[in-house]
Amino acid sequence: MKRFLFLIFIIFASSISYSQLGEKIYYKSPIYVEAGSGYQKYSIGDTSLSLLYFPVSVTLPISSELSVSISNNPYMITRKLAASEVDVSSLSDTKISARYVFLNRKALLNVFANIPTGKTKLELSEFDIFTDLGLSILKYRVTSLGEGFNIGAGLNYAFQISKKSTVGIGVSYNNRAEYQPINWERIQKDEVFKYNAPDELGFNLSYFSSITDKFRISLDLFYTTYSYAQINSIDIYEPGGLISLIAALSFSTGEINHLLLLNPRFYGENKQKRLNNWISFKSSFQLDAEYKISFNLFNEIIMTGLLQARNYGEYQDNWHGRIYTMHESRLYSAGLGLNIPLYDLLSLNALAKYNTGNVTMTQDMDFNGFEASFRINYAF
Repeated sequence: MKRFLFLIFIIFASSISYSQLGEKIYYKSPIYVEAGSGYQKYSIGDTSLSLLYFPVSVTLPISSELSVSISNNPYMITRKLAASEVDVSSLSDTKISARYVFLNRKALLNVFANIPTGKTKLELSEFDIFTDLGLSILKYRVTSLGEGFNIGAGLNYAFQISKKSTVGIGVSYNNRAEYQPINWERIQKDEVFKYNAPDELGFNLSYFSSITDKFRISLDLFYTTYSYAQINSIDIYEPGGLISLIAALSFSTGEINHLLLLNPRFYGENKQKRLNNWISFKSSFQLDAEYKISFNLFNEIIMTGLLQARNYGEYQDNWHGRIYTMHESRLYSAGLGLNIPLYDLLSLNALAKYNTGNVTMTQDMDFNGFEASFRINYAF
C-alpha cells in the first residue's frame, strides 16, 4: 500500500489537464488542418531527456454553428542516464471535441472526450520516464503517455459592457474514468492497481478591452476544484484548488507589435492519506511571464522574438520515479520564430528556443535545454 500512496502524487501531478486555459475564440468556418513536429531536450545532472513529437489536428465544420475536431500527438522519447538509455514511442491519447455557438454567437458549448489510444500499464522504466516528463518547470509538450477515458463539457457566454469592452463567464466539468497506469502484475502479482484521477470542476471570468486600435488588454481568472483521487475505489489523495490569472497586454509602436503575458497561479493545500490519517502539504505559488515582439521582416514574413521566465516557490514534483520537495525552481528562455505565408490559406510557423535554469531538490541542480518546432496551418 505504501507504493500506492507514493505513486498517486506522481500520476496526478502529471495528468492535470489545465482545463482552465480553455478556448476563448469562437470557431471559424473553413476546414482547418494543423500538423507539425517539435523537439525538446533538457539535461539535468547525469540525466538527459529528449522528446520528439508530431502533433496533428483537424477541425471540420458541420454547420455555421457546429464544428468537430480531432487531434493526436505521437511521440518518441529518449532518456539517458550515466549507465543506461531507455526509449519509448507511441501514439498519445486522441482528443475529440464538438463546439456549438448559439445566442447570436455570444455563447459557446464545448463537449470533449479523451479516447485512450495512448500507452498505459507502463513498465517501471517507462514510468520513470513519465515522471521526468512531469517536472512542471520544464513544460514538456507530452506529459502523459496515456490515461483513461475522459468526457466533459464547458459552457461560456460573452457580452459587451461597452463598445470596446467584453466580459465572459464560463463553467466546465471533466469526468475521468478509472484505468491502470502501471503494469503492477510485474511488481506484485496478488495486487491490482486501478487509478481514478480526480474529476475537475472549473469556473472562469474574462474581461477584454480594446482601449485603442493599438492598445488591448485581457484578464482571465480561473478557479478549478478537484474531487478525491482514488486507488482501487479508495480515497487516497485530495488535491488543493487552483486559482489562475492570465493577464495579457498587447500594443503597437509603429510597425512593431508587443505582447506581455503574466500567469500567476496559486495551488491550495493538498492532503495525502497515510495509515488512515490525512497528512497536509502546504499551498504553493507559481509565476510564468512572457514577452513577445513581432514585426514584418519582408514580404509578409513575420519574425518574432521571445523572452520567458518562470519562478516556482516550494512545491512537490516528480523526478526519477519519486516525489521531491522542490524548494525553488527558476527557468529563463530566449527564442526566435517565423510565420511564413505560403499561399492564401497555407502558412508555416517555426520557433527555436534556448532554456536555462535551476531546481533545488535535495541539492541545487542547474539545467539547460533546447526547443524547436514547426507547424503548418491549412484552411480550405
